[in-house]
Amino acid sequence: MAAWPDKSGSMRYRPEQLTYCNEQLQMTICNCYAAIYKLDLLIEKYAYALEVIQPSVTGKIAIRFLKRPWGGVNGRHPQIVQWYKSTNGRFLYNRLKNNEALRHVKGYSVFAPVKEDVKTILREAISMICRREALLAAINNFKRQLGSMFSRNE
Repeated sequence: MAAWPDKSGSMRYRPEQLTYCNEQLQMTICNCYAAIYKLDLLIEKYAYALEVIQPSVTGKIAIRFLKRPWGGVNGRHPQIVQWYKSTNGRFLYNRLKNNEALRHVKGYSVFAPVKEDVKTILREAISMICRREALLAAINNFKRQLGSMFSRNE
């Protein structure tokens, strides 16, 4: 079989590899992961602020980077928790949903001076956690769609 001619008539336009799009896509995904990491560092600062301003008693709200209980994305993710003391005297926590965390801020005498500050910090942290989750969801949707496209075409 004869080789294709380099330039001949209507066949002179040959397929080219889309290297610019490839590099642009790689940079976009890298930027998403970098933005997630920056958000994690900011959330960590808000978590530290919550640790410092609240007394260490039952009802304290905190942010911990925990593994997801249902699996999914690997790694640790920011989770709002509320501490309580168990019957044997150990401190344990309950995970709180982002939309119910503000309702769980305690207002009794120990927490009264810092209640509004805790709510302000939580509002900011929740908005960052939601932004982080949106970025992760976009990346995961993209990976899932590409995976299903390639599995169908094989």
